[in-house]
Amino acid sequence: MQLLALTTLMSRAVRRCVQVRSRVGWHDKLFGGTLRYREMKSAAAAVALLLLAGLLAGCSGYSGITTVQRPAEAKDALPAGIRSEKPDLPSDFRLLAEDNRVKYFAAESPERTTACIAAYPVDKPDQWMLACSDGITGEREIVTTSHMGQPTVKLVTTGFDTKALESEGWRKVHANVLVGAVANP
Repeated sequence: MQLLALTTLMSRAVRRCVQVRSRVGWHDKLFGGTLRYREMKSAAAAVALLLLAGLLAGCSGYSGITTVQRPAEAKDALPAGIRSEKPDLPSDFRLLAEDNRVKYFAAESPERTTACIAAYPVDKPDQWMLACSDGITGEREIVTTSHMGQPTVKLVTTGFDTKALESEGWRKVHANVLVGAVANP
């Protein structure tokens, strides 16, 4: 959406530059002399590039999973049995939700490009799940995981529109967590 707005803005700047070419006089007062069309076009291009750079910097500024960024509390401690076999994965988990006796935790890397979801069924602790994904750069589905006998779990970024997923049967238990059907053997 922002890219469309940027394209529209740039197109207006170019049209304005072409319109300025046909006018005479205003630039004489503004710049104290005659400004040729080529100079106007170069100036408009420079302004457009600066605007593009500023907007793209804003576009690529994915802010991560908001709930994970809050200070840790005692309730955020992962149960002892849940662990990742890869030490370079995010490990600073936060409890996001508890639904039907399953606790859902999430963590993300400091640069917010890798995120993990952990699901811990309180009544069946041996059926815990942990899944991670990297390369996160914007609003999207991050990772989906399941375990036999437990609901399928999907982690999404903050701000991701989940309406399509919900219409497919996913149930939102938190802004970043959706729960699907129970995985059967």
